[in-house]
Amino acid sequence: MTDMSAVATGSVDAVYSSHNIEHLYPHEVPVALAEFRRVLRGDGLLVIACPDLQSVCALVAEMDDAELRKLARKFFP
Repeated sequence: MTDMSAVATGSVDAVYSSHNIEHLYPHEVPVALAEFRRVLRGDGLLVIACPDLQSVCALVAEMDDAELRKLARKFFP
């Protein structure tokens, strides 16, 4: 995301970024956004989806032990 040099400037109609921008270091976010803008056509579409980590953490914090075990088994059978 921070180095899209293989993609020509203004060459894409859309950029879709789902659940990955939150994995960048804070100083890398503007770099990634600039790359998205650079590769987009003038009327291009940018869609960025990222989790609301605060809400997710609040939900997990409210779970009782049985709910936490059930959730853990779902992802770590």
